[in-house]
Amino acid sequence: MRTAEEIERTKESLKDALFALMKEKEIVKLLISAHLEFMYLDFMNTALVRNFEQNGYTVSRYSPYYFMGSLFNVSMQWVQNDCEESVKQITDFYYDHLFDVKLVP
Repeated sequence: MRTAEEIERTKESLKDALFALMKEKEIVKLLISAHLEFMYLDFMNTALVRNFEQNGYTVSRYSPYYFMGSLFNVSMQWVQNDCEESVKQITDFYYDHLFDVKLVP
């Protein structure tokens, strides 16, 4: 089980990444329109794998790709929707769905 401190650190890291993405959303939109958004995914995969290795996370060798794949898809949709939701809303959505899924029929 994750501690409150770990949860807060994770959310803050996610917020920082989303703020940076929002700041560069026009560049990301250009990547999307040129079908080059995989460049963003490749960069983020590499960074997250390195982070997992440096911190000794050993859940599965596929875990960083699972996390990044979901974040990639959510963040690309968010950018395509012109970042309508706040960074906090997207952070809460992502975190809640990734770590505490509550599906409503």
